[in-house]
Amino acid sequence: MTEPLVSILCTVYNKEPWLAQTIDSFLAQERDFPLEILLIDDASTDGTKEIIQEYESKYPEIIKLLCEKENQWTKGRRGSMMFNF
Repeated sequence: MTEPLVSILCTVYNKEPWLAQTIDSFLAQERDFPLEILLIDDASTDGTKEIIQEYESKYPEIIKLLCEKENQWTKGRRGSMMFNF
């Protein structure tokens, strides 16, 4: 696998209604370089995690998922910084 030149970071929480369209728009970008899409679910309570898992299984070389077990925002942590950067 080639190292990605561009990383798209998308943090989500309960975005089930819009998430598939968002991921599709990332994937649809015309490019001639390797890409990775980092999706962080902040312990969503809707079907967000399942949507990401479906895309991750279709695009394992591009899409990476991190699922928080507890909502980090409510603990004062603004995203999973270690994963993000």
